[in-house]
Amino acid sequence: MKNYKSFKSLFEQSLETEYPDKIIKSLNPESELFRRIKTYCGYYDLDYKTELKKLGFQLYRKGTILESEIPTLLYEHFPKGNIDGLESIKEHSSSLNNYINKYCKERGITKKEYIRLLGFKITKVYKPKYNFVAIKELRDNYDFSLANHALIFGVSRQLFEKKKIDNASSNSKLLVEVLKKDHEKIVCEMLKSYNETYTDDNGLYLQIYKHNTESKIAILVKEQESVHYVFNLSEKIEREIKRHKYCALNKKDDYHLNQIRIIMNKYRQENSKVILESGEYRHFRLISEKLGLTIDGLLNKLGFYKKVEFKDKRNKDETEIIETLRKFLLDDGITVSLPSYDNSAQSIRQFASRRNMSTEEFVKSYNFQYSRGVREIQHSIIEEIKEKYIVKGNAVYISSYDRFYSNIVARANKQGQTLDQFLYSLGFERLSLEQLPKDYKPYDWIQDIKEFDSTYDFINEINSKYLYDGEVYLPSRHYFYDKLFYYSLTQNNTINKQLEEWGFIRTYKRPKEFMLDVEESDISPIKLKLINDIKGIQKDIEIKSSSRDIVNRSNQLIKKLKELYNYNCQICESDNDGILMENGHKYIEVHHINPIHNAKAHENEEDLEFDNYRNLICLCPFHHKYVHYHMGGDYKLSEDKKELINPKREKLLIVTDFHLY
Repeated sequence: MKNYKSFKSLFEQSLETEYPDKIIKSLNPESELFRRIKTYCGYYDLDYKTELKKLGFQLYRKGTILESEIPTLLYEHFPKGNIDGLESIKEHSSSLNNYINKYCKERGITKKEYIRLLGFKITKVYKPKYNFVAIKELRDNYDFSLANHALIFGVSRQLFEKKKIDNASSNSKLLVEVLKKDHEKIVCEMLKSYNETYTDDNGLYLQIYKHNTESKIAILVKEQESVHYVFNLSEKIEREIKRHKYCALNKKDDYHLNQIRIIMNKYRQENSKVILESGEYRHFRLISEKLGLTIDGLLNKLGFYKKVEFKDKRNKDETEIIETLRKFLLDDGITVSLPSYDNSAQSIRQFASRRNMSTEEFVKSYNFQYSRGVREIQHSIIEEIKEKYIVKGNAVYISSYDRFYSNIVARANKQGQTLDQFLYSLGFERLSLEQLPKDYKPYDWIQDIKEFDSTYDFINEINSKYLYDGEVYLPSRHYFYDKLFYYSLTQNNTINKQLEEWGFIRTYKRPKEFMLDVEESDISPIKLKLINDIKGIQKDIEIKSSSRDIVNRSNQLIKKLKELYNYNCQICESDNDGILMENGHKYIEVHHINPIHNAKAHENEEDLEFDNYRNLICLCPFHHKYVHYHMGGDYKLSEDKKELINPKREKLLIVTDFHLY
């Protein structure tokens, strides 16, 4: 055993430097200090929380409010020291209110006494001003969000308690409100221009809510301290709703409508015609068709008096196509061979697809012959490597993010070889990043991605293959997903953000008509490589006898799994959210579906079933806690491996899967 050094001698000074008041509100799992503490305690079988307490440190959960912090937080919300009723504390912060109640209970005093002891004055008794009958009607039958409603009043969402709303009587006369004439005039203008909200400098706020199933609306009128919910509308407003087809637009349409306003505001100062790109034009086309209007008519209704045109830049001159084909002629002067990794060659395939032709038919229509000869393709690969990736002699370095890397990995897999074996057969030796000379500058693969597909090619591919009922369903196993992922990187975007900029809305619910089976050629070569790496590590785990070797291999397995999912949760329906770390990755955790503590010692073969990559799943911190504790936790993989199910039949859909199937 190594020379033992006490926990105190190793960590006390560092801890006191970082936490001088000896109060720790959740240790940062990514910090170097925390990793050292966990490693040390794991090695000597110690509980790090117990060791910290021995040194006099107090540990609290993240988000804990200490009693010493209460006065400061209260002054942030009530800077004059006057509190407008005890309930107003909950309006401003429900968590602060909960901790005040906790400390009152510990001291055995009332909340009013506690607040006065802290030096605050309670100026008046709080009086409820919210019509829970109307809120219940909106919540149950209209396109309504309690969270947004709370924002209108500048209060906490928790103020609108579910119990209060549920207990509100539906027969109350409070639902009978009449719209003032001046407000009615404003609402008619809102209906004409398809607006949902209106504000003015005098404190007037109007909000329109659409009914979920009927062609009618409700209106919130907030004027200074006066609040009214109007459900009984005049005949004039009902006529305007029908006339403008206001209720024909759903949430998806509202998104497109908002994008139209953003686009037109961008061009508002220009005097000339507005020329739209295909992604922009799509918003105009969808809304105008839905309302039965011309695009000019739609713009006039929205208050934009400009002419717009759509220019499709995807068309290519016939001469350019012929010149591109000549670039790939073989020695016979008539046969064209298109390498899979070349950008220009990809554009030829896309032109063929647009004309509903195979690549061979397209090439022959220009009086060329078409060949997929392996020898010619390998020759092209060799030339590409020599041009871009030679480090010295026959040593090469190809970044795993490079599109060329993905293609040669796919070719190696088809030939039953690893990438290193494939490169060796071509006469090259592959170097890792750590083996590169300090003065060597790797090839800039980003420039290829920028040229690899134009915006219009991506949009065309989405429209033709991935658009279902106005929403984009994008399987993350498909190669197109990775192409779009890397393209989005070059635009400093996530995939979802990129899709939004092009006018698309992404869905994670698989359409019924979508083909579930994925052709091998459609699977991303990058994902294939990572899956093969994971299988290789798994094989190593199964033949190792040392528990330390197994732990090291398990750590490699976890790292590769995180890479496989681009540090995204397999349950979450969006890749936008998450905790972003300093290294640019999102914080993600790997969960054992069958808990590892259920197995015996590492030497037991039974444990291999638990420490198997098919027993692991990548989860965000929220879903990791969810599967452990929600409704008793204990979520297991369903028989079809598409869901996690607990004993109470609570289900979680696995949105993204590359390794469990």
